[in-house]
Amino acid sequence: MKKIKNEAELLNKFCDVFHVKPLLRTPFLNTEYNEVWSTDGRVFIGINPEILTKEYPKGEHPFPKLEFPCEKTITIEALNKAFNSCPMVDEEVVVEDAVECEECDGSGTVYWEYTDNHGNTHERLMDCPICNGEGEIEPCKTKKTGKKIIAEDTVVEVRNAHFFANQLRLLKTAMEYLNADTVKMTHNDPKGANEFIISKDIRIIIMPMLFDYSFSCSAKLELVD
Repeated sequence: MKKIKNEAELLNKFCDVFHVKPLLRTPFLNTEYNEVWSTDGRVFIGINPEILTKEYPKGEHPFPKLEFPCEKTITIEALNKAFNSCPMVDEEVVVEDAVECEECDGSGTVYWEYTDNHGNTHERLMDCPICNGEGEIEPCKTKKTGKKIIAEDTVVEVRNAHFFANQLRLLKTAMEYLNADTVKMTHNDPKGANEFIISKDIRIIIMPMLFDYSFSCSAKLELVD
């Protein structure tokens, strides 16, 4: 069985190092499904541990329910065509981190407490009065790289579901990393998990956005039967 080279590079693209759940901050072996998962809670990649070279911490995390089965193929060419239809903005990188508000420890909120005439205490969570709920005293400083990237709120229609374009870019990144020209879409749920099979050992799940018509689709992904 062929092993994946530099697997950490691929897996680390999918996890969120700042996720509220510590388990999801790094790749882990989901013992319930015997897959190594890397996820930010919205997009995840699951890989058979037998094709990986490293060992990962063990844990359990529920699998989203798969409904609306389908048999469609997505190509790299179709993804590129969809992305080319998306609005582009200037890429910016952070050159100086934001200055965190010490009053609220960067959360943007503080507790307000009041004791009434009957001796009862009332608590409220409110915006920090020092940073006005921003969590920062000074914002981060950025500079333009000279490159264009897809606008963050860009929406792409994939049959019954709608995704932010950057979610689909993760799918394309994995395909390129694994030298896969096509993937099979096996579940296409407008409100739940959408499954994409790269090989018998690798799959990607993407949760769609709950589409409302205040958004407009910039592109429609072409699928092959």
